[in-house]
Amino acid sequence: MKKVLILEDNKDIRRAISTIVGNCVPNVEILEAANYTEAINIAVLQEIDLFLVDIVLNHDKRGDSSGYEFAKKIRGMEGYVRTPLVYITAQGDLLAKALHSTHCYDFLDKPIDEKKLHAILINTLVKMEGEEKEEEEVEIFYKGVLFPMLASDIVYVEVKRRTLYIHDRYGEDLEFPFLPLKEVLDMIGNGKILQCHRAIAVNKDFVRSIDIVSRIITLKEDLGNVEIGTNYLPLFRKGRTI
Repeated sequence: MKKVLILEDNKDIRRAISTIVGNCVPNVEILEAANYTEAINIAVLQEIDLFLVDIVLNHDKRGDSSGYEFAKKIRGMEGYVRTPLVYITAQGDLLAKALHSTHCYDFLDKPIDEKKLHAILINTLVKMEGEEKEEEEVEIFYKGVLFPMLASDIVYVEVKRRTLYIHDRYGEDLEFPFLPLKEVLDMIGNGKILQCHRAIAVNKDFVRSIDIVSRIITLKEDLGNVEIGTNYLPLFRKGRTI
């Protein structure tokens, strides 16, 4: 059973988030905390799979950032170094620092965007259910945010109009403006993700067929086609890549 810890001082917001999580994720245990101490106690006694953390927990205290302090604390605890962490905040001035120093997975603005929270839950909990632990996880680090994913879920990566897109097998896209393809391929570091075009790299496990004449790679699972760049045709003709 997956366990989600919601650290939020506002009871109404906490309960609203809890309802969304419960409706989205089957077989989940939701744990709630209103302050730093409660959250630490839960984190120590339980094995949490996802943290949803409000940065400011005491609005009566000037400059409070106790949610951020909690995040720093758990990042120093064995077992929570890479556990997905999502910030909940209306304090944009604190967010940049928190994102960078605690390697958070994502963030939610207040009021809560239910669709975005739903997507986060799917990516961090539902997709991982039943996956073998030995599957290779890759991490994309972009503007202070850590985006973990399984290499086996990546179908292809492409750059269009200065934005890099990672397309996964679930039909969801991650977008990274101005992030170079080469930099992402270096982060992935997986021999199965192969460049087939100056702006495209494909996971060879998803390749159904290759048409050299039309310069088209057809993907499995009805996931579409990708183009082979002219300069990359010799690699495919010689059979060195697939």
